Amino acid sequence: MDAEGLSGDLELLSCCGVVLSVEQRTQLQSSLVILRKKCKFQQVQLWGVIHGVSADYFIAVGLGRDELGDRKYLYSQDCKQWSQLPQADRSLRDKCAQLQGRFTGRPEHVHEQQVLERVEDGENAQETTTTVEVQEVDRLAAVVYSIQQDSAAVPKGAYMQTHDGAVVRNKSFHGLSLAEASRCSYYLHFSPPQSSSVNNDIHKLFLYQDTVDKDQPPGCWSVTKEQGGDTVLLRNLFWPGQVVYHKPQTSTFGHFYSGTGEKTTDLLFML
Repeated sequence: MDAEGLSGDLELLSCCGVVLSVEQRTQLQSSLVILRKKCKFQQVQLWGVIHGVSADYFIAVGLGRDELGDRKYLYSQDCKQWSQLPQADRSLRDKCAQLQGRFTGRPEHVHEQQVLERVEDGENAQETTTTVEVQEVDRLAAVVYSIQQDSAAVPKGAYMQTHDGAVVRNKSFHGLSLAEASRCSYYLHFSPPQSSSVNNDIHKLFLYQDTVDKDQPPGCWSVTKEQGGDTVLLRNLFWPGQVVYHKPQTSTFGHFYSGTGEKTTDLLFML
């Protein structure tokens, strides 16, 4: 959600419960502009809100020229002061995948989870219990990474590659038709692919990025038309609160997350 069009995009999402107070909108519009200039980002987007028990985390992403490869995530709890999130490497993400429960709203809080592990020793197998400990700000970074990886999507044709491989907005994109916008096959995942093939070139991989209709299990995305077909919303059922939106026949599109940061792990049994 672009900082410049914040109010308009939030209006599109009001129908699905995404509501910010007037004070929050005003502070965000001001602080995101300051953030862009201070950190010399080419663009800043409001990525979403993760609701904690005692306080919420507002998440922004600062973009360089390459919108796919040059991204930095930041968080704020007062919509004014921003701090950069740590890198969420594979080890951290694996630890966080074992945690349960909501975010407390305190970045310094340490989450603990008892995990049962099965240790193979020849014919003898033993079960041991280990304790996983992760600071909340690290867990926040891992969850943001996972949501982006699993459920960020853009309409086909909305981005293009320059001669040097950077992924940038396609200025000639004027929107999908209503029929196209209502089909999951016209939306691409927008995140660095996890594959390490093709010489580890994420931009070459982006050319072959899957459309969201190929996600498993079938039915993990829902599509609705709002405002008489003026806006199309895609909801990801693995991450309740994640919404991809597009106004057909216009260049307005984006995605926004507003939820507790908890993934649905039993979706297969719910469909």
